[in-house]
Amino acid sequence: MKRIACALRQVEKGATLVACLCLFALMAVVTADVAARYFLNHPFAWSHDVITLYLTPALFFLALSDSFRSGAQVNVDIVHRLLPRGVRRVTDCLCNLLAFLVFALIAYAGALRAVDAFANGDVTVGIVPWPTWPSAALVPVGAGMIALRLIARALGEAAGLVEEPAANPHSLEAQGAYE
Repeated sequence: MKRIACALRQVEKGATLVACLCLFALMAVVTADVAARYFLNHPFAWSHDVITLYLTPALFFLALSDSFRSGAQVNVDIVHRLLPRGVRRVTDCLCNLLAFLVFALIAYAGALRAVDAFANGDVTVGIVPWPTWPSAALVPVGAGMIALRLIARALGEAAGLVEEPAANPHSLEAQGAYE
């Protein structure tokens, strides 16, 4: 189990690194497009498509699992904190199992969509016919990673092996989270 968790953590770190590179690329494309628009009076015709089709979905889906792992997502846990630890473990396990089912279904449906887009050679309509399958493939990759993280967390909760997620930003840094 420890090896699987370590391997998943390494995949998450790599995916988060790619997400960070996508954020950098997104900022570079927007900056270059604005400069070309205002200084050269010739904006990039392709920038909007690249940003909305590839960079933004990659940024979201590739960082999703690692942000969940590090506790960086917004939680409404007023009642949760008041529960005894045993009850929290049970509710966390059940919630993680339910979320696993949702994300596993998203990953499955997304994989079907990506395979279909690839098989059909789907492209966007516009100046540049961008293929849509890479964008569609980001959904099952990201949803699959968080589904694995959720089932691992649920099993860890059931076994009593999961530590409390980070409570503050300083803890996130200590855990190696990317901010």
